[in-house]
Amino acid sequence: MVWDRGARTAIHDHHCPCAFGIIRGRLSEFRFRALDEVRVARISEILHRPGDMASLETTGPNIHQMVNDGDAVAISLHVYGFDHRVHDSSVDREYMLAQA
Repeated sequence: MVWDRGARTAIHDHHCPCAFGIIRGRLSEFRFRALDEVRVARISEILHRPGDMASLETTGPNIHQMVNDGDAVAISLHVYGFDHRVHDSSVDREYMLAQA
């Protein structure tokens, strides 16, 4: 994936295992915990740099958001383990950040 400066995903969870690696630039990954079926609270932030790899298992909630908050374009490679004949996307659900 190519991430322009400021690009971000929705806050989301996956129904399948996934892994990603950073090729160029940097991406911040924000992790969340569900408060209910729609709202989440942020619990951590991880900065991923070139050469970093990470994975998400389906054994529990893996609610996250990826953001290019750097000053350059970022490139990452993502691999998702799901059957495209059954699902249109790897995303299970999208959430909204709860207001403090």
